[in-house]
Amino acid sequence: MSITSLPDDVLFLIFKYLSLKDLCRLCSVCRRFQHLTSKDSVWIQNIYRLSTVKNLLPFISRSHSAKDLSRIAYNWIHGKYKEGFIIKVNRRFRLLPWLQKTDEGIWFSCRNKICFITSNSSGYYYEEKQRCLLGLPDDATKFTVKNNVVASGCIDGSVCVWDISRGKYFCHRNIHPDEIQCIDFTDDIIISGTRDGTIKSFPFTKSNYSKLATNSHNVGERVWCLSISPCKSYFAAGLAGWLSDPPILLWDLASSECLGRMNFNHKQGAGVFDLKFESPHELLTCGYDTFLRLWDLRTLKCVVQWEEPFDSALYCLETDKNNSIAVGTAQYGMVRMWDKRKTEPVQAYYSYKSNSPVYSLATDHGHLYLALDSGLNILNFTAHHMPSKLNPSTFMGYQAC
Repeated sequence: MSITSLPDDVLFLIFKYLSLKDLCRLCSVCRRFQHLTSKDSVWIQNIYRLSTVKNLLPFISRSHSAKDLSRIAYNWIHGKYKEGFIIKVNRRFRLLPWLQKTDEGIWFSCRNKICFITSNSSGYYYEEKQRCLLGLPDDATKFTVKNNVVASGCIDGSVCVWDISRGKYFCHRNIHPDEIQCIDFTDDIIISGTRDGTIKSFPFTKSNYSKLATNSHNVGERVWCLSISPCKSYFAAGLAGWLSDPPILLWDLASSECLGRMNFNHKQGAGVFDLKFESPHELLTCGYDTFLRLWDLRTLKCVVQWEEPFDSALYCLETDKNNSIAVGTAQYGMVRMWDKRKTEPVQAYYSYKSNSPVYSLATDHGHLYLALDSGLNILNFTAHHMPSKLNPSTFMGYQAC
C-alpha cells in the first residue's frame, strides 16, 4: 500500500504537519497531490505559524489564496522583497515627509501639498490628481486622515482641514506662532502641538469650520507627537525630553487637565518621536533613546521595552494591534520588525542605498511603505521570484518636483 492510495481526509491530516518547503515539493509529485495542495485548508496552519505583520486569514479571497499568503508570510520572515519608489523627489529638495495608509490608498505629504496614491488591479501605483489636497499656505508637516477628513499642520503654524466627502476646505491661519509638529482630531475637536512647547485645541465639526476658540496649554518644551485615545476621552503627547519632567504626558480632553506623566528614568534630550495607542489602556512609544516601550495607562508604568540593537534613534512605529510592531530608525532607511512575545527582533528591512531616516511608515499584508527624505518607497513581499540583487524598480512613473 502506497501513500497515494490513502483517502483524501487522511492525506489532509498528514499535510498539516508538513513544512512550507515540503508542501511546495508535494505540488510537483503528481496531479492528485497538486490538486489537494491547492486547497486553502492545507495552508492555513502555515499562515498561523508564519504570520508576522497582520492576521492574514481575513485576506483569503479569490485574489489571495491561502497558499499565496503563506508564501508572503515566509517572505516577511526571511526578508525577501523587491524595492521600488512610488514618488521620487528631485535631488534639489529633501523632505520631512509623512504618510498614512487608508483602505482606499496612501496619503503622502510632498512639500506644500498632500498626494493621494492608489493602485490598479495589476499593482501599478499612480497619483490621483483630482484627489490631491492643495491650498496649504506653507509646507505640510504631519497630518491625520479619519472618516474622509484630513487635518494637516504647516510650518507657518496654520491648520488646514479638508472634508473629502463634501468637497470643503478651510484653513485656520497662524494658530501657532511656530511650526506645528503634530496634529490629531475627533468629531468635535482638533489638537495640535508645536516647537515652542504649546498644545492648542479648538472646536471642530463638519458642518461649521469657522468658529475658532482655542484652548492653549504650555508644556515647556517641544511637542514631537500626540495621539487621541480610541475612547476619545484623553490624549497622549510625546515631548523633546530636555526638562527634568518625564517626556510622556496624558491630558484630559474634557477638563483640559494633565492626568499624569510617565517616567522611565530618561536622560536629558531623550525625547519621544512617535506614539500609538494599542487599546484605550495601552500605549506604544519610541524615541531618541533607542527604546520601544509598551505602557499600561491604568498604572502609568512601562510594561515591557525593546532596545534597538544598532543603537539608533527610533523615528516612527506602526502596529497591527496584535503581536507585530514595525519601527523606523534614524539611519540607512532601516525598519526593524518586533514580535511582542519575543525579546529579540524578528527581522530588519533596508531601503536600497538610502541613508535617510524613516520618517513615517505603513504596512499591509504584503507591502511596507516608507516615507524617506527622497520620496515614498515600497518594499513588495508578494513577488514570486526574488532577485539575487535588490535593485530598485519603478512602480509608477511619477516624479515630484
